[in-house]
Formats: sequence, structure tokens, C-alpha cells
Amino acid sequence: MSMASEVALVTGGCGCVGFHVVKALLNDPMFSSIHVFSRNPTINQQSGVEYHVGDLTSETDVACAFSVIQPTVVFHIASPNTNANGASSTLFYQVNVDGTKRLLAHAKKMPSTKAFIYTSSSSVSKEPFHFNDELRPLADIGSPTDFNYYTTTKVLADEMVLRANGEGGLSTCCLRLATVYGECDNQMIPGLLKVLHEQRHKIQIGENKVLMDVLSATNAARAHILSCQALLKNPEKDNLPKVDGEAFFITDGRPLPFWTFSRMVWEEAGDTTKIEEIRILPAWLVYGLAVIAEWLYWIFTWGQKTPKLRSHIIRYVTMEKTFSIEKARELLGYHPVDDRDENIKKGVAWCLSQNTGSNMKQVSTAIPNIYLHVRNSNKSRRDCRSQ
Repeated sequence: MSMASEVALVTGGCGCVGFHVVKALLNDPMFSSIHVFSRNPTINQQSGVEYHVGDLTSETDVACAFSVIQPTVVFHIASPNTNANGASSTLFYQVNVDGTKRLLAHAKKMPSTKAFIYTSSSSVSKEPFHFNDELRPLADIGSPTDFNYYTTTKVLADEMVLRANGEGGLSTCCLRLATVYGECDNQMIPGLLKVLHEQRHKIQIGENKVLMDVLSATNAARAHILSCQALLKNPEKDNLPKVDGEAFFITDGRPLPFWTFSRMVWEEAGDTTKIEEIRILPAWLVYGLAVIAEWLYWIFTWGQKTPKLRSHIIRYVTMEKTFSIEKARELLGYHPVDDRDENIKKGVAWCLSQNTGSNMKQVSTAIPNIYLHVRNSNKSRRDCRSQ
């Protein structure tokens, strides 16, 4: 591995994790060029990066990207936003499964491509989530009608990437990330701010004793760089542990209760609610009400509308979600940095900056627009669809 010899292709490089991975790559001397492949690379752009317009669901676009870029390393981060309007089982499958299959096929055929790092999810692990390690079986494959079809497609892609290891000389690995937060976050922090600005933050469901693992965006990027470095080394020659064909859970290594994390975000956004002002509701009661509400909505709206109170959300905020990162520590040298406060601060500031600044009264109506926000940019951009 020589200095400044690697060429990186990053799918989803304009999203939260992708933005931070690209930022880390810019500071890594072994990369001579960095390329982002995205359907609409107009947000979260950075100087020194070449942006390519293309769609993972298009064989022509992907083939063009590999032909033009000739990457030595592929960071496959792109995935539909689970909070975005229009996200469906079909879209998840087209991007997470078919898109991954398409990328792997071209990576195996491309002589220059040596490493393929897939950004998977901790949710692929089979429940219950109690400090699960990589020996835990993957979640059962659901059907396209399941709400959490996102997880189903991530499981399929995760398995596909690991099976591809060694084919065509390609080295692969999967990083199973916990919920990510930080600058450019368009899911976790925006969702919590929406709760705050709708004045629903004074209700707590459950006793706040169940632990949850989260992951700062900068720690996520750190793990991607370490996995790339490990894949590019020769384990037999350098007497190093085998990393290719392996999966790794990646978290901050410091789990905390969901409501504790939520209040850290709300306090950063200016909330001064005292703990004695919080109304605590039994989880079993709220979950039961949510199930009843979902059935009533389904019956009377023929499934066209859904209530705000959803059973899967109640499960999310009340179930344990912890994962072991010992394998990543041992094989990748991953040691998470304690940067939670900094990432929450930057995440809240970024989220508010996309809408109305610090005017808290207006943010409740502006938060949903994060998902549609587009910023003008004059960064270098090429359109794979026209080449």
C-alpha cells in the first residue's frame, strides 16, 4: 500500500454517515482521489471531492461510474432514509438488495477494485438486542408487507457482501452501525426536535432504565477508515488478524437510556424542562393503545392513513438495543472517541440551520423540510447518466 495511491468510490456520500466518511477520507494521505456517487449530489458537498450523478437502480449508471472512476476501494453507504416520504418495500429492495448486488458485480469485475466496505445496520442482528455480538444469528427475513422491511433488505445485503469476499480478488466486510447522530443527521436528531417543538417531550413512556447504543457520526467514519486500512493490508505477510469476510458492530461503546439521550438533544436545543415536570406512562399501556389505534385507522381508512402513535415506535423507545464492539476493538483497532456532546451540539445546530435558524416557534413546521432540503453548490459534478 503506497501513499496517495487509493481511489475511493462512496455511495451515499451526501448523507450523514457518507458526509463524515468523505471528510475522513480527505484527511487520509493514502487516497489520491475521492468520488461520490449519488442520485442528487447537491447537499453536504465538500471541496476536493468529485461528485457523480447516478442511480444505484440503474445498471448503466453503475457501470459508467466504475468505468470512469476505476476505484480501488468502494464504501457502499447509500440506503433510502427510513423517515423519508415515499420510502417503500420496493424502494428498499431496489437500492439495498439490487443496488448492492449491482455494485458487487462491477467491483469483482473491475481489476483495480480491491476492497468493499458495506455500511450495514445493528438491526440485522436477531432480537433480543442484549450486547449482541457477531455470532448472534441475523434477523429472520420478513415479507415486503412488514413495516420494518428496511431491516429485511439490510440482512439480505449484509449476507451478500460477506459471501462475495474473495470473489474476483475482492476483500469485503460489513460494519453494523448503531443509530447514528451528529452533523448532517436527518433522522435521529430531527425526529427528536420534532417531538420537542410539538410539545410532546414532557411525556415519557416507560421507566427509562433500558439501555440503547448510539453512534456518533465521527466514530462511524473512524470505523470505516480503520476497516479500509485493514482490508488493504496483507494479513499473511504482515502477521495480522483476518478481517475480510467479517462483520463488525460499531457503537460509541457507552449505552444509555433512550430518554436520557433525548433530553440531551432537547437541552441542546434550549429546553429547560425539569424532571419533575415529566409525566411517566406505563409502556404496556401505551403500546396497547397504539395497537388499538392502528387497527381502528386500518379499518376506517382502509389502510390509507396511520396514527401518530405507532406500536413500532413504542417498541423502539422501550426495548434494549445494546451490542458488543469487542471484535471491532480487537481486529480493527476501533476505540471510540468520547465525542457525544460535541456531535449532539453540531447535529442540533445543523438541523436548525437547514430551516429557520434559532427561531424555535417556527421549527415545528420546518423540521419535515429537512428531508427535501437542497442547497445550491458549484462543486465538481459529473452525470453518469449522460456518459
